Amino acid sequence: MKFSSVSRKSVSFTSSILALGVALLVLAPSKLHATSITYDLTLTDSTNSTYSGTGIVTFNVTPTATYTNYSADVTALSFTVDGQTFNLTDHNASLSVFEFSKLTPPASIYDITFADTVGSADRLTLDTTGGYAFYYNNGQNVAYGNFGAATVASSAAPEPSGLLLLGTGLLGLSLLLRRQVAVSQR
Repeated sequence: MKFSSVSRKSVSFTSSILALGVALLVLAPSKLHATSITYDLTLTDSTNSTYSGTGIVTFNVTPTATYTNYSADVTALSFTVDGQTFNLTDHNASLSVFEFSKLTPPASIYDITFADTVGSADRLTLDTTGGYAFYYNNGQNVAYGNFGAATVASSAAPEPSGLLLLGTGLLGLSLLLRRQVAVSQR
């Protein structure tokens, strides 16, 4: 039986849709864990609020276990105290430990080991005891405080579910078109 040019185009179009649907279905699961998560951080100096501060930390994975070092998964870390900003991206900054004791909101930080110097002497250090030290006035003075709870600020929307839905729809559409072509050829 000879195919008309319209039937060949329909089969070609249907095959293309089928291939696209299958490709989306294959790619979607690999993207399921590609979300990042950001937490708000607090630094509290109970004796002088001037030296309290805020911060954010972003991970390239969603933390799933407590008392686990996630420092290798930190993609951004920044604190602001008394107008000074301390970033993980500064050339002299170091982060060696980042652990949680509780992950459910509000999450609780167990340990941050971080140090950064801005300018010649203003410095922020956080250590395993849950405390921080902010050295200001060219390092002449120091303020102490505690770093506290982290709360979820944002999480990337899981696009893979949309890809999965689109792939499934294209797969169904291509099967429907293929069936209609087969019926029309009888």
